[in-house]
Amino acid sequence: MVRNASHLGDGSCATDYCLDTPPAAGPNYSSTGYPFHANSCTSPTGVSNTTPNGANGEMFMNFMDYTPDATMYMFTEDQRTRAQTVMANGTYRKFLGTHGLCSVASATPATAAFTMTNSACTGAVVLPTNSSTGSPVPTYTWSASPTTGVSFSPSSTSANPSITFATNGTYVITLAAQSGTTAISTKTVGITISTCATPCSGTLTNFRNVDTLTMYRTGTGAGCTINGYVGGNNCYGDKEKAEYYSSTGLVGTSKVNGAIVLFFRSGTIGTKGTSNIVFKMYNGNNTTGPSGAALASYTAPLSSIIATTPTTGVSYCGNPGLAFSTPIILPYSFNFASPVNITSDFILSVTVPTAAGDTIAIMQNSGSGHTFSTAWEMQSSGTWFKFNDGTSNTWQQNASLAILPKIACLSVGITDMNGISGNFAVFPNPSEGIFNFAVSMPQARDLQFNVLNSIGQSVFTKTEKSITNSVIPLDLSHLAKGIYFVNIIDSTGDKVIKKIIIQ
Repeated sequence: MVRNASHLGDGSCATDYCLDTPPAAGPNYSSTGYPFHANSCTSPTGVSNTTPNGANGEMFMNFMDYTPDATMYMFTEDQRTRAQTVMANGTYRKFLGTHGLCSVASATPATAAFTMTNSACTGAVVLPTNSSTGSPVPTYTWSASPTTGVSFSPSSTSANPSITFATNGTYVITLAAQSGTTAISTKTVGITISTCATPCSGTLTNFRNVDTLTMYRTGTGAGCTINGYVGGNNCYGDKEKAEYYSSTGLVGTSKVNGAIVLFFRSGTIGTKGTSNIVFKMYNGNNTTGPSGAALASYTAPLSSIIATTPTTGVSYCGNPGLAFSTPIILPYSFNFASPVNITSDFILSVTVPTAAGDTIAIMQNSGSGHTFSTAWEMQSSGTWFKFNDGTSNTWQQNASLAILPKIACLSVGITDMNGISGNFAVFPNPSEGIFNFAVSMPQARDLQFNVLNSIGQSVFTKTEKSITNSVIPLDLSHLAKGIYFVNIIDSTGDKVIKKIIIQ
């Protein structure tokens, strides 16, 4: 702005009204970029200022000249006064600097603060809420006492790590926060870890509640002419996709009734087609994968999966607050013909369709923050590979697939004679108010849900039309804490009652 006001300086040819600006007939630069001095307003035979620092030397280094930038470093006294006057009195320029954006925020010491539950189950993921303050943003260090069996993911210096406890006991978790000074603030919270009873109606998942459900596309490979999905059909000819589960705490007490699989579909992208796919359960481990023949299987046409009511999000797999802008998740629920008792670690799989144009796409997490993969696939060779086995043969993702087993306790004593009881599973239970009913009906039926309080009063009703295999959420968070009974009646008159607890 000021720099371009005048390059002619004072003299008979022009003036910039700054009396101490040296006269100049043109800019003080040569073809080589070095300053020279042409002070005559009419011809180069005028006063010569070839010695910059001599008696008649020109101050070519002033910022109101067109001298190359490298040689500019000062204003004259009158130029300085001119600039300050304009900045102080200009219609708009006088407001520059009043927005506060140039002020330097004062540093404040860190104050460590966080909250978390004071009890949890062995192996469960505990998520603290960090509410520390300080400027600049503090750095954090988490620690546990005792340290045995305690892990922080992705690291102990994360703002909000996931904390896992492998051993029962009482622990003290400490957060140290530091903000630009040597002062360190600490906060401690105690937590008791114990073995928890396995619920008689629920699901298992390897997802953390900070994981985001996602789907990865694959490109075309050598000899392939189609795009595909990491969790489904692709150019590599994968045959099955599977998810591993630990049997810890389940052997001798629990069985697998079936599973819920979260398929992806958006318009004509993702899961589509009419051929049959097969859901299987294997014995196996997370080192070598499935072993032996399938313990149970369930066959379903792709058309029945596509007919599932899509949703924008689910509360029981990954981040419960996640919601896509469009309904792209197909939660498909099924039951095996007979429940399978859990005797060891196990793996649930979904076969990949081979008919032209038929496709499945199973949702997964990104694997970020996970230390190992629980997702498996049978590749075209018929060999099982973990999603990340440390080689280039795999996706190199520490991922989990959204294939969730439905768990029930082994029957003891009186056998449940109700015809549709085994078609429903509710989870989580207890809950803070959000309950999910996994439904697996042999034919499409209308369902009526009637929630009764402990004295038999109806406090909530909901009707669902033409349901076969789906997951139906009930939001009862508006009800008071306590015990309730959900009376479910189908369109044939069969009914079942499920006890739920809001805590």
